[in-house]
Amino acid sequence: GKIGPTGIDHYAAATVKFENDVIAELICGMSSQVPSELTIYGTDGMLHVPDPWLLSAPTRYAENPLPLDTVFPSSSIFLRQYKPLKEEEIQIQVDRGLFVYEADSTAEYIENRQSPVMTWEDSMVNMKILDRWLEEVGVNYDVG
Repeated sequence: GKIGPTGIDHYAAATVKFENDVIAELICGMSSQVPSELTIYGTDGMLHVPDPWLLSAPTRYAENPLPLDTVFPSSSIFLRQYKPLKEEEIQIQVDRGLFVYEADSTAEYIENRQSPVMTWEDSMVNMKILDRWLEEVGVNYDVG
């Protein structure tokens, strides 16, 4: 990875090994031309999501809000099975911005103290992986 003059990571790459010998190759960066996409390769096929971070292009911001009747474009997930060869596109209908889905899920499950969409355990594992990755790259948050 590369750390900028202010101590922020400009880009980084990592290899992460999960249970059952699942390996992920990750790359991200603010100062590199990395496509915003997800591809998962498996023994029997692959899954491709052209834009996993923004299910819909329009997003509402406080400084420049979108009209409430904004039409959000659909998003697609592409599946390819190797044997027998079979391809499928799954269209995801989107009716609000990505962060609105997160806020709605939080509100829906607030009494249960946890959403089934993203468990506390999943959140903690993600944070630990990201913290370790930042540490390996050399990002140091001076908390004090």
